[in-house]
Amino acid sequence: MRKIGLVGGLGPESTADFYRCLQFEVRKLTGRDVMAPVAIDSIDAFRVLEYADSRRYKELSQYLMGSIADLAGADVRFATIIGITPHVVFPEIENRVPVSVASMVDTVIAHCVNNGYKKVGLFGTTSTLRENFLTWGFAAQKIEVVIPDDSDARFINDLIMNRLEYKPISAEDRERASAIIDKMVEEKGIDALLMGCSELPAILSGIDLEVPAIDVIQVHAKAMATLVVEESDKAENLPDAAED
Repeated sequence: MRKIGLVGGLGPESTADFYRCLQFEVRKLTGRDVMAPVAIDSIDAFRVLEYADSRRYKELSQYLMGSIADLAGADVRFATIIGITPHVVFPEIENRVPVSVASMVDTVIAHCVNNGYKKVGLFGTTSTLRENFLTWGFAAQKIEVVIPDDSDARFINDLIMNRLEYKPISAEDRERASAIIDKMVEEKGIDALLMGCSELPAILSGIDLEVPAIDVIQVHAKAMATLVVEESDKAENLPDAAED
């Protein structure tokens, strides 16, 4: 089976969730007790966020490309970055690395198109909400992206940072987050909420939402499992293909 490389650690628990979902989906797709070979290069989430927040995109690109190069050295056939925020530099790095890299942004947009969403609310880090790398992709598919007001956006960013720093998320925090979502539904008419940071599913767990919540970790893990299985099937059908 084809080996996939994960640029992980963005954050640690969501990387583990991605790995678990990937392997579950591989077993489901193949119908066999099998696990995909995976190499994980865990990078520093705080360093990534610092580069993104200060728009030091050249340094962020170099950092990510170094991680992907390390994964290529582990003989992966393709790689992906387990986090939305670093995708701000994805167009700059995708053709400058030694292996094919799958975009989490493309996966999420395809998911929204397939589900017929027309107006999506976006939660994420300050840098994700500030830049246009998500909204441009959605706009190309005629999907509107709605972001929270400035004060609400800062609150969501603080929750993400607290989660990464292993600080507790209180019931009051979740109530305010729920109120922000309700306001976006009522005032902006969103028909889905995109949890545009890998830590948000844990932060928002237990909240009853009026619209579907899109978990980027699960959506992308399922897509990558499909890619792993399809690429492995292709390799096995090649003449004289050696087993991985």
